[in-house]
Amino acid sequence: IEKILHNINDKMLREIAEKQLNFINNIKMHENIS
Repeated sequence: IEKILHNINDKMLREIAEKQLNFINNIKMHENIS
Protein backbone atom coordinates (compact mmCIF):
# COMPACT_ATOMS: atom_id res chain seq x y z
CA ILE A 1 0.00 0.00 0.00
CA GLU A 2 2.83 2.43 0.84
CA LYS A 3 4.37 1.91 -2.60
CA ILE A 4 1.09 2.88 -4.26
CA LEU A 5 0.93 6.06 -2.16
CA HIS A 6 4.50 6.90 -3.13
CA ASN A 7 3.66 6.42 -6.80
CA ILE A 8 0.65 8.74 -6.52
CA ASN A 9 2.76 11.38 -4.76
CA ASP A 10 5.48 11.08 -7.42
CA LYS A 11 2.93 11.58 -10.21
CA MET A 12 1.41 14.61 -8.47
CA LEU A 13 4.83 16.13 -7.77
CA ARG A 14 5.88 15.59 -11.40
CA GLU A 15 2.71 17.23 -12.69
CA ILE A 16 3.16 20.19 -10.33
CA ALA A 17 6.83 20.53 -11.29
CA GLU A 18 5.99 20.42 -15.00
CA LYS A 19 3.30 23.08 -14.56
CA GLN A 20 5.74 25.32 -12.68
CA LEU A 21 8.40 24.84 -15.39
CA ASN A 22 5.88 25.65 -18.12
CA PHE A 23 4.78 28.73 -16.17
CA ILE A 24 8.39 29.94 -15.83
CA ASN A 25 9.09 29.24 -19.50
CA ASN A 26 5.99 31.21 -20.51
CA ILE A 27 7.15 34.20 -18.45
CA LYS A 28 10.61 34.05 -20.05
CA MET A 29 9.06 33.86 -23.51
CA HIS A 30 6.90 36.94 -22.82
CA GLU A 31 9.93 38.84 -21.50
CA ASN A 32 11.88 38.00 -24.65
CA ILE A 33 9.02 39.15 -26.89
CA SER A 34 8.64 42.50 -25.10
